[in-house]
Amino acid sequence: TFSHFGAHSGFSINRSSQVIIASCVFENNLQRDAQDDYFSGSDIGALKQYIRTFKGSNTLGGALRLSNVGESEIKESKFIDLVAGEGGAIALEANEEPFDQSSTVSISGCSFVQGMAYGNGGGISLSNLTNASILNSSFSNCWTYNTPSEEDPEFGQGGALYVTCSSTDHCQMEISGTSTPTSFTQCSSHSGGAIHHNTITPTLNHDQITFTNNTASYGPNIGSDPYTLIFAGHSIPPRTCLGEIHPTVTTCTPTTATTPLFNSRTIKSNPDTPSPTLLTNIRSGSILPTMNWEVIDRYGQIISTIQQDFNKASIWEIDQSESSINLLGNTEFNFNGSYPYRDTKITGPPGDIAEITMRTLVIPGVGGYFPFKIELRQCLRGEILENDMSCYPCGSDVNDNSSRFGLVSKSYSLEIGGRECKNCPVDVAFCWG
Repeated sequence: TFSHFGAHSGFSINRSSQVIIASCVFENNLQRDAQDDYFSGSDIGALKQYIRTFKGSNTLGGALRLSNVGESEIKESKFIDLVAGEGGAIALEANEEPFDQSSTVSISGCSFVQGMAYGNGGGISLSNLTNASILNSSFSNCWTYNTPSEEDPEFGQGGALYVTCSSTDHCQMEISGTSTPTSFTQCSSHSGGAIHHNTITPTLNHDQITFTNNTASYGPNIGSDPYTLIFAGHSIPPRTCLGEIHPTVTTCTPTTATTPLFNSRTIKSNPDTPSPTLLTNIRSGSILPTMNWEVIDRYGQIISTIQQDFNKASIWEIDQSESSINLLGNTEFNFNGSYPYRDTKITGPPGDIAEITMRTLVIPGVGGYFPFKIELRQCLRGEILENDMSCYPCGSDVNDNSSRFGLVSKSYSLEIGGRECKNCPVDVAFCWG
């Protein structure tokens, strides 16, 4: 049993071929000052203030820090009331190149009670381990600092367990239970209340794992790195006429803009599949329906903390290099994980098909790209072709308010693709555009 050994004085082992920890107890390294003023952590407010003292600290592993160890085995041991900058109880890392050298760990029959970290992994932090397994173990009341603010914007991931790897094909991770399930109970973090992993996807034997009352701003049980961008459907604004918004119109011709994927979630994860057409029959020069986008993780969960976590002033990019169509709009950043691209004006040659790519900067590789199509219709009778390729409806002039109130227009055009709206001979005719 190792008790009251201070927050910066756990075991640290570097460059060893094998380490075995068996039937040990590590408890209470909560040390507030050099006079050994320990406290139990029952005062959560005081405890959170104490955790903040680890900000910027490279303190890894409140009880154990194992670095570049060939084979580690930790079994039948208890870790209680432990704190560190990362890996509140245990931190294991392979941080020396080449990373393809074998570095494995097996953790079995262990219990982790109130492991805490300012950064990642309230119980355990694993980095670049070739193979890791957790079997028949329990995590309870483990947490990371999870209240970011403007003054202190950092956040923790993985209330009980944090796993990361520098290569997608280098690391493997398995969590299971045989005699007893591996359990995660009342653990919390800003992202991934129980588990958070990056780059790799652990093998989770769900019938041998239990999650109970874990909490997080995103991913109460499991969180991961951003995985792919999806289209989450259109929001059709009220009173839409011919694809253009007229806020003052109370009755109008039904919209000709069709939305084949209305209110559907579409994942474009395979770069070899055809790009979906998200909008058809759109008038050049009109305002598009709001297009909603989401970033999801490897479990299909919306990453609702994406704006806070990545601190991006601008997340979305429009790639229009393959089309002469022009888009101009705004992205509204919400904290619920949905990012509407709204108030978007589209202009281009009538009848053209826009090849557009929406991109998010927070996902590397193809997962962050979503190519799609928007089909423009030809100009209709009653519309003229403007210099910017807009199909401009006659009678829609800002000075011609009659058409905005559903009244007879003062101008018209019978020539499809014409260049001029003609004045209506109001003394002998009614004109409707």
